[in-house]
Amino acid sequence: MAPALLLSCVLILLLCHVAQAQPQSAATPMSGAAPSDPLPPALRAKLDNVSLLVDNYIDLNYGFCIKSAAEEKPLTFDFNQDAQSILACDIEGRLGDRLCSDGELRSYFATDPRRSPPENVNCNADSYLVACNPGFASSLDAASATRNFTVPPKYPQDIPRRIDDYAPCCPGFFCPKGLACMIPCPIGAYCPSPGFLTEGSYTTCDPYEYSPPSKAIGCGGADTWGIAGQGDQIFCPEASYCPSPTEIRTCDAGRYCRKGSSASRRCSPFVTCDQGTGNQDLHFIGVAIIVILFLVLIVIYKCTDGLIKLHGKERQRRRLLASRALHKVASTALELSSGGSEKRRPVNTWQKVVTSSADTTASLLEQPGSPPTAEVRNEEDGYSPPEPSSPLRKASDPATRSIAIQLASGSPRAVAASPKAGASLALVSPVGDGDQSDEDESAASTLRSPWRKLPKGLPPEDYQYVFEQLAAQKRRDGEAQEPAAGASPAELAAQAASVSGRVPPIELDIRRLGLRLKKSGKMILQDVTARLRPGRVTAVMGPSGAGKTSFLTAVAGKETRCTVTGTVLINGREGSIQSYRKIVGFVPQDDIVHGNLTVAENLSFSASYRLPVGMARRNRVFAVERAIWALGLESIRDARVGTVEQRGISGGQRKRVNVGLEMVAEPSLLILDEPTSGLDSTSSRLVVQALRREAARGVNVGVVLHQPNYTLFRMFDDVMFLAKGGRVCYFGPVPHVEAYFDRLGFHVPDRTNPPDHYMDVLEGVIKPESSTSCTHEDLPRLWAERKSAPAEDSDLPISRSGSGLSESGMRNRKAERPNGTADRLNGTLDRPGGKADRRTGTADRAEEASSSGSEWNGDASDEIIILPEDTSLARVFLLKCSRKARRWARARQEELWEACHPAADYSGRRTPGFLRQYIVILKRTARQKFREPRVALQDYIILLITGAALGFLSTTNDDQMGGFSAHSNSILAVGLLCMIAALRTFSQDQLNYFREAASGINKTSYFLAKDAVDLVHVLLKPLFYLSLFYFFNNPRSTFEANYGITVAIAYCTTGVAYIFAIAMQPAAAQLSSAVFALVSVLLGSRRRPRSVVIRALYDLTYARWALEGYVVANAERYAGVWLLTRCAVLARMEYDLSNYVRCVFMLFLYGFLARCGALFCLHICHREKQR
Repeated sequence: MAPALLLSCVLILLLCHVAQAQPQSAATPMSGAAPSDPLPPALRAKLDNVSLLVDNYIDLNYGFCIKSAAEEKPLTFDFNQDAQSILACDIEGRLGDRLCSDGELRSYFATDPRRSPPENVNCNADSYLVACNPGFASSLDAASATRNFTVPPKYPQDIPRRIDDYAPCCPGFFCPKGLACMIPCPIGAYCPSPGFLTEGSYTTCDPYEYSPPSKAIGCGGADTWGIAGQGDQIFCPEASYCPSPTEIRTCDAGRYCRKGSSASRRCSPFVTCDQGTGNQDLHFIGVAIIVILFLVLIVIYKCTDGLIKLHGKERQRRRLLASRALHKVASTALELSSGGSEKRRPVNTWQKVVTSSADTTASLLEQPGSPPTAEVRNEEDGYSPPEPSSPLRKASDPATRSIAIQLASGSPRAVAASPKAGASLALVSPVGDGDQSDEDESAASTLRSPWRKLPKGLPPEDYQYVFEQLAAQKRRDGEAQEPAAGASPAELAAQAASVSGRVPPIELDIRRLGLRLKKSGKMILQDVTARLRPGRVTAVMGPSGAGKTSFLTAVAGKETRCTVTGTVLINGREGSIQSYRKIVGFVPQDDIVHGNLTVAENLSFSASYRLPVGMARRNRVFAVERAIWALGLESIRDARVGTVEQRGISGGQRKRVNVGLEMVAEPSLLILDEPTSGLDSTSSRLVVQALRREAARGVNVGVVLHQPNYTLFRMFDDVMFLAKGGRVCYFGPVPHVEAYFDRLGFHVPDRTNPPDHYMDVLEGVIKPESSTSCTHEDLPRLWAERKSAPAEDSDLPISRSGSGLSESGMRNRKAERPNGTADRLNGTLDRPGGKADRRTGTADRAEEASSSGSEWNGDASDEIIILPEDTSLARVFLLKCSRKARRWARARQEELWEACHPAADYSGRRTPGFLRQYIVILKRTARQKFREPRVALQDYIILLITGAALGFLSTTNDDQMGGFSAHSNSILAVGLLCMIAALRTFSQDQLNYFREAASGINKTSYFLAKDAVDLVHVLLKPLFYLSLFYFFNNPRSTFEANYGITVAIAYCTTGVAYIFAIAMQPAAAQLSSAVFALVSVLLGSRRRPRSVVIRALYDLTYARWALEGYVVANAERYAGVWLLTRCAVLARMEYDLSNYVRCVFMLFLYGFLARCGALFCLHICHREKQR
C-alpha cells in the first residue's frame, strides 16, 4: 500500500512540474543599463529615478502588498524593451522635463487610483493647465528647474510649477488627470496613442474611457494605471501579450497568454493550445490523474487483503515446519539421553503445582495445533494431570533430561557447564569401537547440528524459547523444596510463586464493604466480608441485580458511581488497589479487543507493554504462546478477530481472546466479569481450566459467574452467593455449599444442577421443605449470625429452635419487614402532601437511612434542605440544578487531582517506559491502518471527487487575485473532510483505550503514536485533493505554495478533531466538527470586523489564516501592471504579502496547541472509565 501511494504522489508532482514548466510571471528581469544602451545617459537616469520612486512610494503607502522596492523594481518597469518608442517621443529633448517629479509621484500614489490627486499649483480652481486633462503633460518651468519659485501655502510645496506647453502623453507612458506630467507604464501594460471613438454626440478616446478637452486639442495618451475590473484600460488583453507598453502580439499556437502578460507561455505537453488562447485547459490532465489514482486505489484495495492472507499463511507454514523439526530434534535427543528408557518417576501434588507451567509448555511439542486436553487440579477435587506423552517427559533422570533439552535447544556451552555434563554427553554421543549402527550415527549427527533441519529465515523465538523456558523451569523444579506438612493453600501458592520467579501474591481481606449509588442513594452492596486468597479461584454468584459485578469492580478499584464504605486490606495492610494496577488484570464483560488485529497480535501487543521491562523477548513470546495454548486458540492464532463491518472469529473465541489479554500480563490478581457468558460447555471448560492454571501459579482469581453447570462449578475453590440487595448468603469452599444449604432446608433434588437450584433459592422461586424453615429473605441474616458465632460453633448444624430460629421467632421477624422490603431509599423529590410538605429527596433518604439503621455517607452537596411550603417550583428546580452543578464541579476537581497525583506504585514491576510503549503502539496502529484499506480508500476517493468538483465549478478571477470563493470552498472542504476522518483515530478505539489506560499504559505515548500514524494522511490527503483542484481551477500560484497551506489546514483541523473525539461521544463529535468548520469559514472569509469581540474571534479562526495564505500565495504571482490591483485587494482584506510563512506557522501552531489540548483531555476526561 505504501509503495503504491508513494508512486502516485511522485506521479502527481511530476505532472505539476510539467504543467508549471515556466514561471507564472514571464517578465524578463532587467538590469540597469544594457551594454549598448540606446537611451541618453541623462534620460536613462531620469527614467530609473522615476521607476525607483514609484516603487518607493508604493512601498511607503502600500508596504503590505510588496516585499521590498528593490525586488519589485525589475518586475514593474523595463525601459530596454521600449527604447525606440521613447527616443521617437523625445524629438525635442524635453521628455525628461515632462516626467513626474518626486512630489507629483508622492501625490499620485498616496491617492486612491480611482480618484484624482488633490489640487496643486498647476491644477486648481484658479489655474488649470491644459496638461491637467487626462492624457496630456507639460514641461517644467525654468524657475522650477532651478528650484527658484514660490508655491502658495495652500498647495503642496514639493510639486514644481509647469508651463502650458501641453503635448499628448507619449506611447508607453500615462498622464493622470490632475497632474501635468508623465509616468512610465508598467510591464504587462499596453499604452498606445488613442484614436477617436464617436458614439452619437459623445466622443471618447479609444481604448481609454476619457473624453478629449476639445476636438481641436484632440486625444492625448493613456490616462491612468487603474485597478483590474475598474480601470484596466492599459492592461494587455487576454490571448495577447505585450513585450513592451507600445507593442501587442497575438498568442501563437501551442502557447497561451493571460491578461496582463508581457510574454507568452508554452502550454503543457498534454494540452493543445490554438492561436489566441488565453489560458490552457488542464481538465484533461485532471481526468487523467483521476483515472490513474482510481486505478492505484483499486489495486491497493484488491491486493491488500491478498497480501495479508498470504503473509499469514506463510507464517503459519513456517511455524508448522519449525514445530515439526523441533519435535524431531527433541525426540532424538531424549532417546539418546535416556537410553530408550520409558520409565516415569511419580509426581506428587506439590510438583503438579510447581511444574504446571513446564508441563503446559511441553504439551505444545506433542502435536502442533492440537487443542489442550489437560487441566491442573488438586487431587482432593478429583482431578489429576494427564499422563506424560511428550518425549520431553519420558526421561528418567532430571539432570540428564535437562541437559538433553539444552542440547536440543542448541546450547552446548550450557551443557558443558553442568555438573553432569560428562556423563550426559557420553549418553548423547556414545563412543563406540566402530560397531555403531547407521541409525545411531544418523541420530547423533542430527544432535550435533540440531538446527540444520530447521527452515531458514525463521525468527529465533519461534524455535528456541520453548526449550529454554523448559530448561529453566526444570532447573527451578530441582531447587524447589517439598513444603512442610499441613501447609495452607496460600502458603503453597506463595512458595510456588517464589519458585517460578513471580511477583509477591496479592491477598485481599474485605471487611464490611458497602456500596451506595451517589445519585439516588440506593444501597447495592451491604456488609460484604470475604477473603480472596492467592492460588484460589473464587466465584461470585447471585441473581440479577445482586451486585456481583459491582462487588468485583469495587475490589478492583474501578467503581466510581458509588460511595464505597468498609475496608479492603491488601496483603494485610490498608491501601489503594490502584497502587498495584500493573499486576492487576480485569476482564470486562464486553469483549473489548482490537478487531483488525489477529489473535496472536492482540495478545502479543498486550504483553509487550505490560510485562516487566527486564523480561527477555523469548519469555514474553512464551507468555503469549502459553495463553494461546491454554485457551485453545492455536487454530485461530493468525485469524483476524473481526469488526462490525468485517466478520472474524466467533463470539466464543472472541471471549477467550478477551480473557487472554489479561493472562499474558501475568497478573497477581485476576478479576473476570462473566468470562463464560455466551460460551458453550467446551469453551467454558477451557476458560476455567486456564484460570485454574493461573491460580496454580499463585494468581488470585475472582470470577463473576451466572448459572454454570455442575462440572464447572466444582472446578472453583471458593464461591460467594449474593442475595438481592447486595448481602452475602454464603462464602466458603465449594465442597461445603451443599451441606450448608441442606442444613437450611434447601435440598438439591435429583437430576438438578446444584448451581441452578441455589440461584432459584436466592430468587425465592424454591421454598423450603418445612414451614418452620427460613426463607430466601433470611439467608443474609443467617449467614451474618453464623459468621458472628464462636468459631467452634460455626460448623455445627443450625437448629430450628435453639439458635433463634423458632417458628414464632421467624414469624415475628417476617412481621417486622414492611411489605417484605427493608432499607428502600427514594432518590426522587418526595411530595406526599403537595406544597405543604415539600422537601428535598436528600432529607427523605437520610431519614429512611437512619430509621433502617444503615449508615449513609452522602455527598457534601446533598445536605438536608427544608424548604418553606410556599416555595415555587422554579426555585426547587434551580436548587436541584445548583446541586448537580456543584457535584459535577467537584467530580471534575477530583479527576484533575487524581490525574496530577497518581497513586504510588507498590506493584514491584517496572513496565516499559515512554519510548518503548511509543514504538509498540506505533507499530500496532500502523498495522491497524494498513488493514483498513477500505476506510482509507473512501477518504481519498471523497477528496478526489471534492477536489474535481470544486476545481471545475470555481472559476479563477484574476481581478480578485484568483477569487475568494474558490479558496473558501477549499478551506471548508479540506478542513471538514480531515476532521471527520480524524475522529476515527480516537473514537473507534475509545473502549480499548479505557481498558489499556486502566492497566497502566503511557497515555502520552499512546497519543503521540496515534498522531504519528495520522501524519501520513495529513501529508497525503492535501496532495490528492490538490492534484485535481489545481488542474481544474488552474490558479496562478504554484502547486508547492498551495500544498503548504493545505497541509497546514489538515494539520490544524486534525488536532481540533482530536479534542472532539476524546471529549465527546461519536455523534456529538461529528456534529461539533461540522459546526466548527462551517462557522470558522463563514467568520474567517469576511473582511476584518470592526467589533473588538468579533475581531478577536476572527483572528482565532483557522480559516482566517488559511484564506490569507491562499490569497497571498496567489498574489505573489501578480506583478507588473497588476501591482496596484494586488495592493487594492490586499488592502480591502487587510492582508500582507509577506505573511505567507506567518499564516503557515499560525496554522501549525493552532494544530500543535489543539494537540496539547487533546492530550490534556486524554488525561482528564472519562477518568472514571480509566480506573
